Amino acid sequence: MLLLRRAVWEKRPALGPMLVDLFQRCEATFHASQRLYPYHAPWLLAEIEETERLMGAGYHAHGLEKNRHAIDVFCQSAFDDGLTERRVRVDEMFAEFLKG
Repeated sequence: MLLLRRAVWEKRPALGPMLVDLFQRCEATFHASQRLYPYHAPWLLAEIEETERLMGAGYHAHGLEKNRHAIDVFCQSAFDDGLTERRVRVDEMFAEFLKG
């Protein structure tokens, strides 16, 4: 998860999407390079292929919609553990930014 301070986001709202794009491109480059040179372990390629079979090729999903379920589970867990006074909905967490 990538967070920006509110003051930074307010001064440069385009910074968030620019950073997400940058990280997506870096991740794609790294993912491609793992297949070219399995430097961690001899079985790295087998682990990558098994992970992709189980979770799909885009298992490092970016963006709210692709992560909505995981964030919803986080909200439920925060409530169950007493970290929030009430069950917060995903859209509430990002309401200010979803006004669009």
